[in-house]
Amino acid sequence: MMMGSQKNLRRYVRQVLQEALLSPADPRGFKSYYDIDPQNPPPVQDIIDTWSKNHAQIYDSCINSRNPAWYDTKDLTQFREYQAYELRNPTYTDRYQELADSIRQNGIRDPIIIEIGANGRAKIGEGNHRHQIALQLGLKKVPVRFLFKQEVTMTSDLWRKIEEPQSPVDTTSRASAPIDAGKNANLQDDQSIKDLMSLMGFD
Repeated sequence: MMMGSQKNLRRYVRQVLQEALLSPADPRGFKSYYDIDPQNPPPVQDIIDTWSKNHAQIYDSCINSRNPAWYDTKDLTQFREYQAYELRNPTYTDRYQELADSIRQNGIRDPIIIEIGANGRAKIGEGNHRHQIALQLGLKKVPVRFLFKQEVTMTSDLWRKIEEPQSPVDTTSRASAPIDAGKNANLQDDQSIKDLMSLMGFD
């Protein structure tokens, strides 16, 4: 009788642990996680929440260029960093048409990369052209893999920093030190421009 009670207790404790950790074999004890199934992956927003809000691990080792996750093309539109008119190679260019012809014949060979940030933001870091072409060709699903980062920023954020009006400079102090005042007023703009150039690969 005592033996049966101990077995039931162990079974109960094991069940509680499984419900709490979701992965009893995980020695790190993460409270929630996603083991991404390439053929039936969770919504991107769920992955963002898991990474940013729950401080949980994402098991995506099975997701790679040869074995990507497949997502509905239209569902990824909200994560586009560049719209059609903002693409580096606009839709009317020869380079864009060459890529479109290649995808029409062979499909998308290189998965679209979605960057997931611990700051709660996500974007298509690589593959805006491929996604646009997939929409144009009516492809229902596209291959995706993920890149997990501490912070994801949009190029538009950097442009916004540059375009934001600066605080008025005190003309009295400026008259006494015009050169230094000018440098200080432009310091933030210079840093924003450097960040933008770095993001675009000009560092």
